[in-house]
Amino acid sequence: MRLLTMSLKNLTRRRMRSLLTIGGLAIAVAALVALVGMAGGFERSFLDLYQERGADLVVQRAGGALQLASGVDERLGPRMAALPHVQQVIAGLMDVIALEKYDLFAVIVNGWEPGSPVIKQIKVDSGRVFTAGDAHKLMLGRVLAANTGLKVGDTLEFYGEPFEVIGIFESSSVYENGAIFVLRSELQRL
Repeated sequence: MRLLTMSLKNLTRRRMRSLLTIGGLAIAVAALVALVGMAGGFERSFLDLYQERGADLVVQRAGGALQLASGVDERLGPRMAALPHVQQVIAGLMDVIALEKYDLFAVIVNGWEPGSPVIKQIKVDSGRVFTAGDAHKLMLGRVLAANTGLKVGDTLEFYGEPFEVIGIFESSSVYENGAIFVLRSELQRL
C-alpha cells in the first residue's frame, strides 16, 4: 500500500512533470497512429494502381537494399511472356529524384515505352504523349505541373540535362499525377 500511496502523492505533488509525461505519451501515441495510417494509405494507393492496371505480378531482382535501383535483364521479358497464363509483359523503369529548384523531393520518374498500356490509360490535358525517338522530352503529371508552374513547351532540368515538357497528363493514380514520364530508353541512358 505504501508504494501506491507514494506513487499517487508523486503525481499530485509534481503536477507539471505529470502533465508533461501525459502530454508526451499522447503525442507519441498520436504520431504512431498517424504513421501507421499513412503507411496503410501508401500501401492501398499502390495496390489500387496495380489493380487498375490489371497487374498481378511485379518482377524485381531479389535482395538489395534499394529495390527501385535494382533492374531485371530485359531479355527475360519474352521468356516471361511465354509462360502459361501471362497475357502481357510491360517493361518499365522507376527512379526518385529531387527538384530542388521547386523545393520538391522524392519526385517519381517513370520510364515507359511509347505504346505502353500505361501511356494509353492516362488522359492528356495538354500537349501530346511521347513517341519513339523523343529524346530529351517528358510528360508531367497534372499535380507536378501545378506545383512547378511548368507548361507544355517549358524546359525542366534533371539528371543535369534539359528536358522539354511535351505533355501534361492526368492519371487515376495519385503517384502518377505527381510524377514525370520519359521514354524508358532515356531513363536507362540517364
